[in-house]
Amino acid sequence: MHLHFPRSAVLAGKVLLSLLMSCAARPTLWPEADALFHRDSRFLGGDAAYSVDLGHDRVLWLLGDTFVAGTGGSPRSSASMIHNSIAIENGTDPSTAAMSFSWRTESGKPASFFPEDGDTWFWPFGGVRIHGHLLILLSRETRVTGGLGFETTGSRMVRIENPDEDPATWTLGECPLPAVKFGALLSTGSLLRDGQWLYFYAVREPGNHDVFLARVSAERAGDCDFAALAWWKSGDWVRADALTGEPSIVMSDGQTEFSVSRNSGGHFVQIQSIGFGGTSIGRREAAAPEGPWGAAVAIFTPPESANANALVYAAKAHPEQHGGGLAVTYVVNSTDFAALVHDESIYFPKFVKVP
Repeated sequence: MHLHFPRSAVLAGKVLLSLLMSCAARPTLWPEADALFHRDSRFLGGDAAYSVDLGHDRVLWLLGDTFVAGTGGSPRSSASMIHNSIAIENGTDPSTAAMSFSWRTESGKPASFFPEDGDTWFWPFGGVRIHGHLLILLSRETRVTGGLGFETTGSRMVRIENPDEDPATWTLGECPLPAVKFGALLSTGSLLRDGQWLYFYAVREPGNHDVFLARVSAERAGDCDFAALAWWKSGDWVRADALTGEPSIVMSDGQTEFSVSRNSGGHFVQIQSIGFGGTSIGRREAAAPEGPWGAAVAIFTPPESANANALVYAAKAHPEQHGGGLAVTYVVNSTDFAALVHDESIYFPKFVKVP
């Protein structure tokens, strides 16, 4: 038996189906996952939120400036602010996983997990597990007058020999990084482990946030050997010690922090915040780490971007997380420090599900 429908009904049905599929494919807030960063009453907020898959359903979270309460339940206004902290997630569904935060203690007060070096401090910019070791990339920050009050002045790589143990027992070794001869920093942007290579997406900072790409074999990186680091230039890889001028720009209009990961289709996906202040979450895709990459396309605008004095930033993906789609986080801050201190609904990483 053959059924015949009017052409107008068929078209209406196709339009309705397209609209339903479009709605289903939109990124959405994931408030159940936000609870991950509220598991400890002493952790009162932090930014950055890079994640590293440690294996065996353990995930390392790397956090920047962090508010730590002296005692559980005390407000942010009486908390200490340290420059970095970490957390270990047990489980890979953030809506149900356990979370344990870590920082050091000095003279009875909270202190940065990665200690300061004189007048400079360190912010974490990603990490990777190689050969049982854990490599963590840090940016060296120095206080300046004007602007945002700080300046990134260098890069640092540390290696942790015992990442499967309690972070309180971790031993931090140093991995010397080669000097960068042009205006970019290895410790900005993103780290990517893909097959036999470890990639650095390095951002022009200060400047227009052009992104350059360097790589070294994962085997050498695991041994703290970065002497053979090479930059992508004009369709080839050029060793850093032989580089003249600048390498090729692989992305324009980047950010000082973002993520690059493979999706289920084998393509590489970059997630970043677009703009400054009230921002949107942007996405771009390429078939290879070096691109070609197009412009970042806005896929979601956090509702907090409409807030007065909003600073919405640090968008990045966390492909090791499960629970539906690709997990992305962003952070809400404020240009009014008093508002930041008293509004404890902001300055925690917030989750978005991206289909």
